[in-house]
Amino acid sequence: VSDELPSVLMGNIWFFTLLIPFYTILSEIFQLLAPVLVCRLLPCVSTPLDVPVWSWRAVVASTKLITATEASYILGDASIQAWYFGLCGAKIGKGCIMSEQIMLPETVEIGKNSFFATGNTFSSVEVDQGRFRIPCKTIIGDECFFGNDNHIVEGIPTQTFVGIRTWVPTMPAEASSLFGNPAMRFARADALGEKPQSSCWAIFWFHFSSSFIDIFVWKILYSLQQGLSCDIGRTIFPEYPKTGWYGHFAAEVCLFALVDLIGWYLVSVVLVRCIYNDRVPQQNHFLSRQVMAWFNAQKIRKVFLPPFGGAQGTLWHASWLRMIGAKVGKRLFSATPDFLVDPIFARLGDDITVNYGAQVQQHSFEDHMLKWGPN
Repeated sequence: VSDELPSVLMGNIWFFTLLIPFYTILSEIFQLLAPVLVCRLLPCVSTPLDVPVWSWRAVVASTKLITATEASYILGDASIQAWYFGLCGAKIGKGCIMSEQIMLPETVEIGKNSFFATGNTFSSVEVDQGRFRIPCKTIIGDECFFGNDNHIVEGIPTQTFVGIRTWVPTMPAEASSLFGNPAMRFARADALGEKPQSSCWAIFWFHFSSSFIDIFVWKILYSLQQGLSCDIGRTIFPEYPKTGWYGHFAAEVCLFALVDLIGWYLVSVVLVRCIYNDRVPQQNHFLSRQVMAWFNAQKIRKVFLPPFGGAQGTLWHASWLRMIGAKVGKRLFSATPDFLVDPIFARLGDDITVNYGAQVQQHSFEDHMLKWGPN
């Protein structure tokens, strides 16, 4: 059976693989540029807003919220997160450090020198009984700290500490430390000592590693892996026979699966275990090499996904967790594939059951220090 692909492509198939990195870079740039254009070119969202969910104003607001948030999750821990949300219309002061956030940019104002871990929501958006409401803007003061998965509605004052999975529906009267749903105040010891000074090299590597390597390089490697599968397959099987072609087809499918498996193992297991393992210090300044390696490892595992979805709910799940660094006992059952946020420090005993959505986190990031601890 003759090949339907053009002869010029078949004769230069390896050359086209070399073009994949450029396509990957352009694709990522487009995915980041499109939300900026959406947020800047569509009509502004004014507050307070109270319209039917089918209103064009509700559609505009929800579109901006969704596109900006999706772009934020592409950026991950990139140093340009705060700058990017500023491009989308948010007012953000200098010195802010952000991971993935959920917000409608033009309804958010943030002061200087605040820290935002992953998954926080800054919005007063409500959808209830057919109405789409944005009662107010969300105002964040200076020098605040946010852990993971908090929801801030009206805002918080300067120098407020918000823990993890905390809901703050109204603006607190004064700065404090908050935790829980609803938010409760708690006492917290002040940070000891002065903030460590970072070298010019550490600052440069933070920007280059988080905003170039983590955004582009790992996806380029993954796309080259896909191209390599195609190249090998077309080289070994340039034409299918008229009879028995299904055997060649099955062999090529297995080849794709094998290359994916080898690529995942070499990058997501071997490489990650080299740069991120339980020999790292348990306390590291934010701009340290260890934290940058941690960022790299998190991003790699989001790009090079495990085969078979991590094999959750099967006998292979524990073996997969051991491969990525966890110490797992006998008869583990988990309905969640990647429930260990810090697998290298996980120590799991026998007969453990993990339900849907459960997560084990073994790090904290307050005072600009990444602190790990065994489970």
